[in-house]
Amino acid sequence: LLAAVHDALEVPPGLSLEQVTQETCGEGAFDRDGLSAAATALAGGSSGDQQRGDQIAAWLAATDVDSRVAVFDDYAKGLVTDAGTIRKTLETKKVADSDSAAFAALQTEAERLVAARERGRRAAVARSTTAILTLGQALIDSYQRHKRAHGWLDYDDLILFTCDLVTTDGRAAWVLYKLDGGIDHILIDEAQDTNPDQWELI
Repeated sequence: LLAAVHDALEVPPGLSLEQVTQETCGEGAFDRDGLSAAATALAGGSSGDQQRGDQIAAWLAATDVDSRVAVFDDYAKGLVTDAGTIRKTLETKKVADSDSAAFAALQTEAERLVAARERGRRAAVARSTTAILTLGQALIDSYQRHKRAHGWLDYDDLILFTCDLVTTDGRAAWVLYKLDGGIDHILIDEAQDTNPDQWELI
């Protein structure tokens, strides 16, 4: 089940949001020269352009991955919205007219950040799902051991064992024969109608 979860989310087991952020901030993962040129171009634009340029320059100025991770959220906000989409305005027309390559660099980086954020979310979902399934399995195992230790059956056990009784070769025919002679009608309520195991029994 855990393998299926990770396959569906397209992330390897054990990947965390923190690791995705580390990868995103790794040297060589981004176009340093293109972003540096874009930051310079943004410095000659509006106050919004300048703020974005300062965020990019500060991020590029970080000397190592951990330093870039520390300011990553502020950096990413300049290019990507909180909803995880690329900002409608990455630069003003003045900057675009003065340096056409700046927009291409900003657009490419924004797309990279959107993809990284999505990968991080999928990693977080996989990690949380792994935790809850592991806990759930431990609880089920403990519950089953407790029942066996006391020789108890619960309601679901009765349904499953009865299904087994009427489908197992060697004994099902006799059981079904006895039931056929003793049951005229079966009343089905909503719970039985929507429960696969109960419906199989019926």
